Amino acid sequence: MNDNRNQYILEFPDSPEPWYLDQDPMNSNDTEIEIGRAKLTFGMFGTIANNLKFPGPIMDKLEAVYQSYGPEAKIKLTKLSKHTITDDWQLIYTGYLDLLDRRIENNIFSCSYVEGGFREVLSNQQKEKFEIDRKTDIYNRPISQLHPDILDLKQGRRLFLLSKLSTTDNFTAHSGIWRPNDYEFRESFRPFPVTVITNNDPLNIQIAHETLGFDQRWEKSTQNMFFATADRDRGRIKMTASIDFKLTEFVPYRTRNEYIKIVLDRYDENLNRIERDELGTYNNLFDLVGQSIQIENFEKIFSVENGTEIKEGESLAFGIYMAGDFRGGLNISNDSYYTLAFSDVDVKIDWAEDSYFRPTTTKVVTAKNTGERLSEILTGKPAFKSKTLSEDKWKDLLFTVGFWLRNMDEVSSEDRENEERTLTLSWEDFHNSINALQPMAYGIVTQGAKQFLVYERREYFFQPYVTVELNQPSNIKRFTAREFIFSHVQTGYQKGGNYERPLGLDEPNIKTNYVLPLSVSENKYDVTSPSRSDGYAIEDCRRKQAVDFPEEDTSYDKDVFMIHGKKTGEVRGRYDLYDLRHWQDNFEQAPTGIYDPDSAFNLTMSPANNRNEHAIWFNSATVKYPDRYMVYANTEGNVQLTTKYPDKDPVYERGDVQIKDLKKPIHAYDWIEFDYPFSQELLNKIQGNTMIDGEEVPKWYGQFQFVNERGKRERGYLFSVKIKQNNMKFKLLKSA
Repeated sequence: MNDNRNQYILEFPDSPEPWYLDQDPMNSNDTEIEIGRAKLTFGMFGTIANNLKFPGPIMDKLEAVYQSYGPEAKIKLTKLSKHTITDDWQLIYTGYLDLLDRRIENNIFSCSYVEGGFREVLSNQQKEKFEIDRKTDIYNRPISQLHPDILDLKQGRRLFLLSKLSTTDNFTAHSGIWRPNDYEFRESFRPFPVTVITNNDPLNIQIAHETLGFDQRWEKSTQNMFFATADRDRGRIKMTASIDFKLTEFVPYRTRNEYIKIVLDRYDENLNRIERDELGTYNNLFDLVGQSIQIENFEKIFSVENGTEIKEGESLAFGIYMAGDFRGGLNISNDSYYTLAFSDVDVKIDWAEDSYFRPTTTKVVTAKNTGERLSEILTGKPAFKSKTLSEDKWKDLLFTVGFWLRNMDEVSSEDRENEERTLTLSWEDFHNSINALQPMAYGIVTQGAKQFLVYERREYFFQPYVTVELNQPSNIKRFTAREFIFSHVQTGYQKGGNYERPLGLDEPNIKTNYVLPLSVSENKYDVTSPSRSDGYAIEDCRRKQAVDFPEEDTSYDKDVFMIHGKKTGEVRGRYDLYDLRHWQDNFEQAPTGIYDPDSAFNLTMSPANNRNEHAIWFNSATVKYPDRYMVYANTEGNVQLTTKYPDKDPVYERGDVQIKDLKKPIHAYDWIEFDYPFSQELLNKIQGNTMIDGEEVPKWYGQFQFVNERGKRERGYLFSVKIKQNNMKFKLLKSA
């Protein structure tokens, strides 16, 4: 029966007044109550019960609500108890009846119960993707307006863009027909007929074509250029070339003083030649027939430092300059020209740009605000707490999307009027993204009469302190926790490396596999992120700004990206301003094995650094073999990168790691089950909170200590306790 220290309350969707029950509906001999830990996310979700009994008049009320509202009816059950010292009412449990398990037998209404609305919503909606800036929750109730912050990409990522052009095709050259009434000196140009092998600059690098006009005369045109009409001012470019061909034929007709030059010509936006590099000059063309012309290792640097940077609108041509004199004669029919034929051709051009792009900004949402937003979309309230995302290493972790990087919402287009241009994310993808960086978990925590979704590093949910002490239980059973024994580890990112231009293998943040020194298990520890963090993709995406390409789609547009930024302390309007985090912000020294480390970012999120964080979980069995190695298997990204945190050993992306150098596990690989006498005092203790390092933590996240079969104290982490009649059946994962 009820007493004055406990209250059991039912709340119905059609009734403003709650119903107070005379007895605890869970106090049936057939009722089994379970407090359990989620299998994949490791948070405790409180009480789950079956066979709740509701006899008498309350049965009629429950059935009427069920018939009116169906299985979605929200019938809330709450238990309040008075504190043993203060006599203040405390929330013991609150949740909803699960009407999918409804049964009526012998005039008794029975069903199951799940504590907290969060559990039901997360279970049912965790895979659903939501636009992060939507204005209503999933029940169409108004929610607060999203206010993204701003990431200032002052420099972005410098890219090494290597384009290759070459030809082995034989070709001919015609000087054009020169007439007597023309000037005495004549000239022409024939570009090398190179084709593009690798094009990292498709807006400018192209196949050069010979352009001939009247009387086969050369007409100056950007079609002659292998680099045509620069779309912007350029950074440092290194052009290298090699030339090898044989002059097989020289046919002059009424010309003299013929000669050729191998030239690199540079033109301004009006096609006025502003610079010429002469690689070689060749006279006496008759004597040259049958001989090879070779130029090796030609090199040209264009850079700001030496004042030769390529400006917007400029072009370059590379080929054979032909010149000579008119031989004489007054008859207009006495035309003159000469032709050349080349064989054994091998011309190569490498165009390597240390490429940068103008400063841009992008909208971002911090990871903490993203979690709050998703919880508000799912429940109508921003009931989300995370010290990890507020104070720790990842407090400046940012989410964005390709559309935002390109600033697509700043341009208007009839074709794109109804197109989704915002960050779209599911709770599952949000969690799996951050969990790829560091082991994370989440659960529901009750504080007073309110519930919160707590999202923290996994160690929070596996505290190293004893919070519940038990005497010696009965029926102790032990068995191997085989699901926590791993032979393979995969870290990194599910997407990455698939760029719209061939950017090479310099990007580390893709996917890496390792092999653990265990052969008895086939379990793979896979913690790859559905969100991207590859800096090359972020940079390649932002270079397609909507103002420049308003109608162009890219493969990045809907991709979600994580960026490790840093808060500047500045504010633009109502938005906080962030910068990119570079190596000086975290590492002891500049990273090696990566192009331009000073502009590289997101290296704190590399697969090897993520691997080291996760050792606390996958190392539970391998810790027994300290002299063995975790062996690098393969990667889709940069294997040469090395980073070093202060006072720590270097982290090699390709390196093998000796087991003794990995972080120690927080648990062992043994399940322990036992029976223990039920008491309400013990249940209250399990469901209570305690202070750990100045923070209030639920006791069920600490270690449970008991006296084992040998009379010694042993510890484990609670995974479930099932209560039926007067017995409590515990399942613990042995602590390390």
